[in-house]
Amino acid sequence: MTNDEYIEEDQYEGWMSKGIPKEGDILFTTEAPLGNVALFPSTGRFALGQRILTLRSKTERCLPEFLFHSLLGPTMQEEIDFHSTGSTAKGIKSAVFVKLSFCRPGIPEQQRIADCLTSLDGLITAETQKLDALKTHKKGLMQQLFPSREGV
Repeated sequence: MTNDEYIEEDQYEGWMSKGIPKEGDILFTTEAPLGNVALFPSTGRFALGQRILTLRSKTERCLPEFLFHSLLGPTMQEEIDFHSTGSTAKGIKSAVFVKLSFCRPGIPEQQRIADCLTSLDGLITAETQKLDALKTHKKGLMQQLFPSREGV
């Protein structure tokens, strides 16, 4: 989710006429690029572009975090790709997407799977931030150790 583009406050309701996602909803791109998945954040207001489905799970049957990770899994990504159409920009129609089925264990196992994968995502994010900080530090050191010599 980015804040790359903005719409006027008075246009927000009209832009989001098909409904405003809630915390825990899953956003799924149906085209260009196909199959990206995000959990809708708990804070902030976001206007969604075209070709995005908002999925709201029935929590007594499927936990949102489990659905999120399931949609990113290789089996579901292959299933989505198989049912997609188009050669230049692959896409999937919402009517086709909602008919896809996936393995759904009981809620306790869904919770364990979601907790494990979410924990790993947190570790990956932390390590990525550390790596970015180290790259920035290295760049600064390189500039200090090898100053440019103008006119050489």
